[in-house]
Amino acid sequence: MKKFIIFLIIFYINSFAQDFNLSVTPSSFYTYGNYNKNKTSQGYSAYVAFAFNYYDLLTLGYDKTVLNDKAEFKYKQDFFLISGLKNLYPYYVKFNYGYLDGSYDYKPYEFTYKDFTNIYNVSFLRYFDSFYGGLGYSYINVNGHKSTKINQAQIIFDWITLPQLIISYRGTYTTVKSDLPIYEEFLQGESSDDNRKLFSNNISINYYASLQLFLRAEVSTGKRAYYFNTDYLTFFNQDDTQNFSFSGKIDYELITKLRINFTYQYLTLDHSKINYYSMGLRYYVFQLI
Repeated sequence: MKKFIIFLIIFYINSFAQDFNLSVTPSSFYTYGNYNKNKTSQGYSAYVAFAFNYYDLLTLGYDKTVLNDKAEFKYKQDFFLISGLKNLYPYYVKFNYGYLDGSYDYKPYEFTYKDFTNIYNVSFLRYFDSFYGGLGYSYINVNGHKSTKINQAQIIFDWITLPQLIISYRGTYTTVKSDLPIYEEFLQGESSDDNRKLFSNNISINYYASLQLFLRAEVSTGKRAYYFNTDYLTFFNQDDTQNFSFSGKIDYELITKLRINFTYQYLTLDHSKINYYSMGLRYYVFQLI
């Protein structure tokens, strides 16, 4: 992780020759979720985005989430993220690394375990006349009570229909592979293979109603699991297969450079339904250099 951060810093510094400019945009979010009315989650996250010469971006992020079921378990996770965007107009390169550290406490019995996840992602985009098109790839390695390897390939398309209206499409193909141990005494030593192949379609409508107001509506159909969202820099680490999701977002400028946003998201999975409610603050832009 340290070597990767050093590499990113050197990479950015070597990219700038003259007229170096650095600015920063901090943001923070609170998210509440309920799962089938018997489980709840609370998440606190913070991001700092650094803009170099107004073109290249480097983002550092942290999220603390606690998932609680009063009768069964409590799960805590810490998620660390570093993200970069290099502008080589008309080409763009995005890369992300995420690390998740989780701990699970099963309440009826004295059973605990820890898990950790590494996320590696890279995307290549090109700007054409009125739209962006590209491809992305993520490799995700989960280690806990079972070892799971996830590969995700993505088609990226953003169509600027009007200056204030953008329609986006993300097609994601996911493979999930793991050997799940079976703990029943008469089957100990055997395993149940997980070899899912999933595909999902995600469409969003992004509308800049004014300089102060931004609106987004988004729908995802098809199937996906362990989904890393490269646009929002969030990771859905549910093992359960997701079948549908809808989200709406309102982003408003309260005062100059300070914006507040509210997001609602509804997800259906094979064995659960989830409602997420999120509120965030973002400050634009404090010039350092």
